[in-house]
Amino acid sequence: MPLLDRIIFTNLRQDKRRVIAMLIGIGGSAMLVTAGLTCLNNMSRSIGVQYNQYYLFDEVIRYDPSKDGVSSELQALLDKYGASYSEVYFTHVLTTDPNGAAKIPDTFVPVDLESFARVVNFDNADEEQTDYTGGLWVSDFYNSKLGVQTGETMQFQSLTGEKAELPISGFYKNYLTSLNMVVDMETWKSVYPNTLPNAFLVKTDGIDADGLRAELNELDGYICSLPYRANSESAFNAILGIIAVIALIFTVMAVLLLFMLLINLLDMYIAEKKRELIILKINGYPNKKVREYIWKDTLILTFTGIVIGAVLGTVEGNFTQSSLEGSSMLMYHGISWGACAAAAAITALLALVITLVELRKIDRFHLSDINN
Repeated sequence: MPLLDRIIFTNLRQDKRRVIAMLIGIGGSAMLVTAGLTCLNNMSRSIGVQYNQYYLFDEVIRYDPSKDGVSSELQALLDKYGASYSEVYFTHVLTTDPNGAAKIPDTFVPVDLESFARVVNFDNADEEQTDYTGGLWVSDFYNSKLGVQTGETMQFQSLTGEKAELPISGFYKNYLTSLNMVVDMETWKSVYPNTLPNAFLVKTDGIDADGLRAELNELDGYICSLPYRANSESAFNAILGIIAVIALIFTVMAVLLLFMLLINLLDMYIAEKKRELIILKINGYPNKKVREYIWKDTLILTFTGIVIGAVLGTVEGNFTQSSLEGSSMLMYHGISWGACAAAAAITALLALVITLVELRKIDRFHLSDINN
């Protein structure tokens, strides 16, 4: 190993206080940026998966099942416009989970499971499309967050006060909201025998949605069209905006922390090593080699700090997400390589700029300064 490199590693081993301070500054900055961007990217991914992979329908078209022939007329109209759809019983019932918590989830009871799978594409725990056969299926929020297991009982109370119980048959992957559940028609009718379909889940993307709505208004028995996806997605996009502000604040704090700490530490280090740097010049080392004495040291600490910060930032980001989720929301959790790369780039770029500015001081050292 060249003499200069041996001196650098010796300094790193001996100057523990400075090394720790540098790692705290660089690692802390990388951690803040990684944490903020991890929250932002994971929330964005949750919205993307939920509304582009799981929920494939855009609107819930409600109708009055007591009107003869309205279901057939609606199907004919949807076929005319080339829409993908599934007929369901759509309701809200007061639901009490096995832990005693009460919620009012959106309840989907499909008439036909094959058509339902074309507009709702939840995955189960085995990463396969859920088939919803054999009973009640709920979000894996209940399993991953609340520890609920298959076979445990959910209690229901309908809008008319009728009470019922159903065991949980399985869990499907679902981000953002846990307030939905799917029950096959046969199972639902076993506890509520008078159930009739009352809605269509419709994918309106790519069709003449305005023309469809105009003709729907002319149908006797048509009640309303609920912009289910738009309402839900806009609510979570608002949360995404708040997380973006948090990520920006974290990034600004990281830049300020790194700037103040690194510029002071490099100033002190160069001043401390001034005598050694001048001796290197006396021994014939060019300015390029003398500067290498400082920037290699900084490079090693910057790289180490970024790695530590990326790891801690990922942990912190996922922990922050858990705090944001509250009692009914579930976001995607995992490593955001984009956040790690962005944090590394921001931290490395700032460290590079500060180091280049500080290195200019070395060029101004003169041999006569050795005793100053």
